Amino acid sequence: MGSGVGWSLSIIDAEGGRGYVPVTVSWTHDVMTDRGPGLLRGRLSWGVEVMPLYAQFRPTSTIGVGLTPLLWRWRLVPRRNVIPFAELSFGGLFTRDAVPEDTVRRNFIAHGGIGVRWQPQRRLGVAAALRFQHISNGNQLTSNPGVNAPVLWVGVSLRGSP
Repeated sequence: MGSGVGWSLSIIDAEGGRGYVPVTVSWTHDVMTDRGPGLLRGRLSWGVEVMPLYAQFRPTSTIGVGLTPLLWRWRLVPRRNVIPFAELSFGGLFTRDAVPEDTVRRNFIAHGGIGVRWQPQRRLGVAAALRFQHISNGNQLTSNPGVNAPVLWVGVSLRGSP
């Protein structure tokens, strides 16, 4: 489970000045054992992420929920208690009001990110990541203004097995 804060930028036909908080819960499962050369050696995980709360607080306020059924995470081989990772995801976001304004309430959501998980105990970890998140209507309208935002995300991770 984790949360973060995003602040949108005016780049690539996107609306800037938008502040929001995504709260997420995710589950991942390893789909392969450690592979790859040297420092890039790691394993691929597939997962699902649920966003039980999307709370936009600037320039207007709205709330919503999201579902990301496609979450891929490459976890590098642990170095002591530290596990670096990279991730990519695709899903949907459903809000009370249009995001951005004058568009739609049903949007696509995607992110790419890098992060690190510190695991002081066998099953408990703390994760931090920098995600670059994209929200857009996927050309459902004649225009497709989106939201592009870096999101600083932190969370707690629990491992089901060692």
